[in-house]
Amino acid sequence: MNDLTENYRDIINSIRDLYLSQMNLKMNEVMKFLGIVTTLLAPATVIGDFRNELR
Repeated sequence: MNDLTENYRDIINSIRDLYLSQMNLKMNEVMKFLGIVTTLLAPATVIGDFRNELR
């Protein structure tokens, strides 16, 4: 009985680790997208701010 309980605990821990790894991968993809968007929009923000200061 004790061996069965340990096996189930190991299976549950493995499933939890797999789930956390998948969530981490999705979060990394989102962060990469947000980094690209920030990189693309930052120059436009600086240029727009500079143009407003010249007026």
